[in-house]
Amino acid sequence: MLQHENNARKGDLFTTGKGKKDEERGKKKEKVGHVSDLVIPVVFLIIGCVIGMIYTGGFFQGKSFIDAFASSDASVGLVLGSSIALIITIAYYLVRQSLTFGECMDCLPEGFKQMVPAMLILTFAWTLKSMTDSLGAATYVAGLVEHSASGLMGFLPAIIFVVAVGLAFASGTHGERSAYSSPSWCHVSRR
Repeated sequence: MLQHENNARKGDLFTTGKGKKDEERGKKKEKVGHVSDLVIPVVFLIIGCVIGMIYTGGFFQGKSFIDAFASSDASVGLVLGSSIALIITIAYYLVRQSLTFGECMDCLPEGFKQMVPAMLILTFAWTLKSMTDSLGAATYVAGLVEHSASGLMGFLPAIIFVVAVGLAFASGTHGERSAYSSPSWCHVSRR
């Protein structure tokens, strides 16, 4: 206690009387992160996922970008893109010496734990979409709207939009073409 009181009189409130050089040698040098350590991996992730999606859609087999993106398999494309982004991010951190290889590997289980809710949401959305597609929800809703569309001809574009948004939200669709994206009942003849 006396040693700490003497140190406090000298203005040193936290050490045990050792020289500052001894303490600095004992402490591990803390690494300082940069904004680029956050932004660049996110950019890699976005680019990797877009490339993964257009790859599964057939862009590299000659389809246009729009057609490849529309007909892509999102689940496979996202897995490919995120895997590529993970590898590039680990290499980036190793080159910048932001993290050691051991620290990168220690972060993987924690990162996967943080992704479980997002993976569950996507899995449930795709399951719900598959179920509504197999039950014929798009055809059913098209039939309902077709019978009531003739009286509300002036509001038809708004009705179609609201119905499509509702179906997309309820079925967990992720942008692919389906029976209700270009409905045949849009062309209702005027009487």
